[in-house]
Amino acid sequence: SLPAGAAPTATRLTVHDVQGRQVATLFDGALAPGQRLSLDWDGRDDGGHRLASGVYFARARFGDRSETRKLVLLR
Repeated sequence: SLPAGAAPTATRLTVHDVQGRQVATLFDGALAPGQRLSLDWDGRDDGGHRLASGVYFARARFGDRSETRKLVLLR
């Protein structure tokens, strides 16, 4: 979540494969100060195709900040 008092921030949450290719966009919008975002990923790409089991990375960008987390998809 964003700190209270901050201006709304452009936020984008994407999923990437191990080669760095973006496979899914989970959120692309603005978050208000203090707003929390909770998302579930169904293991599909932006075209609706089921992705193979493996390691993926979730990347969150908020303004000029970025955070990346490892995901493991098991089918």
